[in-house]
Amino acid sequence: SPETARLLAGQSMQFTANVAETGGADKTVAWSVSGATSDATTITPAGVLQLGSDEAGPTLTVKATSTYNNSVYGSATVTVVS
Repeated sequence: SPETARLLAGQSMQFTANVAETGGADKTVAWSVSGATSDATTITPAGVLQLGSDEAGPTLTVKATSTYNNSVYGSATVTVVS
């Protein structure tokens, strides 16, 4: 969460993943961001998205993928506003 966000270039936001554990499975996730036009746009292992000051991609996708089963994931849409 959140499922959607609107950010200015250069801003950052914390994302969180709510993982339901089943049978002792690992609850950790791997974070990724796609759709970025700036090499400076990154997401940390803790889920903090940092937009590059030159980010121009109109829409980015933040994805949290289960490290236990990589077919299980959640995603959020980030709109870059000017």
